[in-house]
Amino acid sequence: MNIKITNLSKGFGKLTIFDDFSLTLESGSRHCLFGPSGCGKTTLLNLLAGLETKESGTIEGIDQRKIAYVFQEERLIPWLTVRENIEFVVGEKGKSAPDVAHLEAILELVELTSFQNHYPSELSGGMKQRVSLARAFAYNGEILVLDEPFKGLHHDLKLKLMDYVLKYWEMERPHLIFTTHDVEEAVYLSSDIYVLEGPPVSIKAHTQVSGREKSAVIEEILTTMRRV
Repeated sequence: MNIKITNLSKGFGKLTIFDDFSLTLESGSRHCLFGPSGCGKTTLLNLLAGLETKESGTIEGIDQRKIAYVFQEERLIPWLTVRENIEFVVGEKGKSAPDVAHLEAILELVELTSFQNHYPSELSGGMKQRVSLARAFAYNGEILVLDEPFKGLHHDLKLKLMDYVLKYWEMERPHLIFTTHDVEEAVYLSSDIYVLEGPPVSIKAHTQVSGREKSAVIEEILTTMRRV
């Protein structure tokens, strides 16, 4: 099911973030909202996830669908172990126990099996972000939203985390939407890149990645950004 945003308006006080903004995110694709910090990317994700309320316009294709959200900060519960943090998002007291096989598969996917009984204070920053990804994967949302999840991580670690996301996407095929201001991340992880400028937010360009040389796509996006 496509996600269709039509004539969206949203502001904070005197600051207009969206003014009659429209965008369709087709299912089966990996969508990147690309642009500089402060241009409105996170606000758009929060509107899609229902964490912010729009002033006008419509957002179709979201209702009744589970949304898994990975925030910029890890938001782990410090008194729970890695495994317990993951179990927390998929099970509640009084309800059926989490699917053990599913949890084991997720832990293995992100290479945290041997760390499942560790607490967040015992983990590196990169490992904490792996737990954040694992929680989202375990929740098994129809829509997977990632808000600059690799920000501040070194190059090799970012590649590893992006590979986890790609492996999960190949297995479950969620509607993937993520934000970044890193062009290499955008090209590596997405099939469709929307170059944003703002506020108010507008789409400077829509670039399709699939089947193209990554270096050519990067140059195209950088050229577009120089015109922003």
